[in-house]
Amino acid sequence: MLIPYGTYNDDIRADIRAFGELLDKQAEAEAWIKQFDEKAASAREKIKTAVKDGETVGIYELRSQEFYVLGDNWGRGGQVIYNALKLTPPPAVKEVVDANTPPKLISQEVLPQFAADHMFVTTYETKQEDKDKFFGNAVYKNLPAVKNNHIYEMTFEQMYYYDPLAIEGQLDLVVEQLLAHQAK
Repeated sequence: MLIPYGTYNDDIRADIRAFGELLDKQAEAEAWIKQFDEKAASAREKIKTAVKDGETVGIYELRSQEFYVLGDNWGRGGQVIYNALKLTPPPAVKEVVDANTPPKLISQEVLPQFAADHMFVTTYETKQEDKDKFFGNAVYKNLPAVKNNHIYEMTFEQMYYYDPLAIEGQLDLVVEQLLAHQAK
């Protein structure tokens, strides 16, 4: 049986339930969901001091010389950040999240409109000189998240995947990053 990518990816729970049904493992699927929801609730409590009420969180990616904004269903921790932790994107990013569209390419000039108080950033197939140019640019350096040490550089390999094990690991990574930056 072929299941096209994205069939169930509104939420990891839908994936788990679908595979539980296909494999006649509904009880195991529901047990995983319960365990994950409990872990997410605990994580939300842990980060309350790191992400204050009213603060926004966004997911971004530098690919070569292009910068993208990502929603909740395109990997890079979207399921964790927006669904499990229930963190709020800034208004311009919320449009991307709500539209469930592929990553949105933005120019560096409009980055302040999409910037969040906390920014999770991955890089993919990007030369060091392109990273230096982008992250050294005055527009980027003047973002409040940069000035407040709320940029969380995540590895592409850790944040790309969208499966139960990856999402559990991403939950741990996101919480670790938020708490570590809070301590600085």
